[in-house]
Amino acid sequence: MTWTDISSPRLVLQRTSNRSYESTAETSNTVAINNGNKDNKKRKAESPTQATVATPTTMATTSDSNSNNIDKRQRQSYVDTTTSRPMIHQTNNNGNSRRRQKVQENSNAPRWHSQSYLLFLALRQHPTKSLPRTDLIKAALVLDEKISKERNVPRVFRGKTPTNSASAILTNNIDGYFVPFRPHGSRCMHFKLAFNPGNLKDAIQEYTLWETRLAREEWPLYFGKQKRTEETLPSSLITTDTMTTKTTNTTVSDPSITFSTTNDNEMTEFDAFLLSKRQVKQQQQQSQSPPLEEKFDLTNVPKTWHDLLHVVAVDGGGQQKLVATRLIPKGTPLGFYFGVPMTTDEFDSLKEGVGNAEAFSVKYKGKTVLDPTNDQGQLYDKDIIYCPFHYMRKSSSVSQNANTYLLDGPVLNQIICWTQRDIDEGEELILLRA
Repeated sequence: MTWTDISSPRLVLQRTSNRSYESTAETSNTVAINNGNKDNKKRKAESPTQATVATPTTMATTSDSNSNNIDKRQRQSYVDTTTSRPMIHQTNNNGNSRRRQKVQENSNAPRWHSQSYLLFLALRQHPTKSLPRTDLIKAALVLDEKISKERNVPRVFRGKTPTNSASAILTNNIDGYFVPFRPHGSRCMHFKLAFNPGNLKDAIQEYTLWETRLAREEWPLYFGKQKRTEETLPSSLITTDTMTTKTTNTTVSDPSITFSTTNDNEMTEFDAFLLSKRQVKQQQQQSQSPPLEEKFDLTNVPKTWHDLLHVVAVDGGGQQKLVATRLIPKGTPLGFYFGVPMTTDEFDSLKEGVGNAEAFSVKYKGKTVLDPTNDQGQLYDKDIIYCPFHYMRKSSSVSQNANTYLLDGPVLNQIICWTQRDIDEGEELILLRA
């Protein structure tokens, strides 16, 4: 795959060379044979009157004895004469074999093959897209066994208590795939999908909401000028608190923080209830604060991305690029990268090798693919959705004029475009390739 992966961990395998084993084994063979010769000489010295004839049977017996001695020594710890450290070769060889076998098994498994994704797929396959906790866990375990047999891969829920493991995934909800809720009159918790994968209409609706809230709530803090009043303190004494975010916010005011969802911590259902109460209180406090118009001069605050950027054609190539229409400060959120969220297996089966789908698609937290292309693998028509960041050219390093980068947002499947440095008017926006 060639799509942009914002976080791509690498698996580093360590191998043990067999060269030291072979050389040590040869040394051990020599030692064993020499010891055997010394024993024969000693027996001859003790009984000089008995003649010993080296018959083929005797030679075979001696060879078998030597090989047994060698086998016994090979099962023991050798000592490397150069390092004086024990080397248990047979154990290492078995360990390497087991590791190679495990890596080979894992290589057959698809990238989406995880506990959280199995629960996600089990919930998605249900007609109502909503299930009680117990029924969802049972469906996930059945699906896990089915995929294991069909693809010849190990099950993801293979511990002693797979039910408890699946329940913990739902409770923690680290990936944010699920929305817990309790229907009226129900004793158990139900779960539904946090997003409808492959749905263009929902993706456009949410993207438009993010863009609107970004311009209304965040850009005044970046482009507005604070009005000076009698109570205004010198700028050296002002400390700006980072805005508290929840899963429905757009961005945060400090780009240096690490983005994460509220479910990144291990949270019980009672903790989620307390968090919702706290968020309601914070919303009430924010509603009581004076409006931004009273604190900032909003004259030069952009209303849409068209006030900051415009797409122009590149001379002679038929390509397009993104250019700034005004000075944009460093660390400014420019907007969001649009794409229809879908699972990795969906993208592999529907869009692999289709048009430019792989080139324009990005991944949210290395799992969900955001695909901005139609069935032919081309960008959607501008009358359907028009995202300027699809037209940014890419660079592999900041030294090659890369001045923007993509960052996982606090909302599920949200990717924010940030400025790496100050961007002058008329300067091209170049994306730092992940």
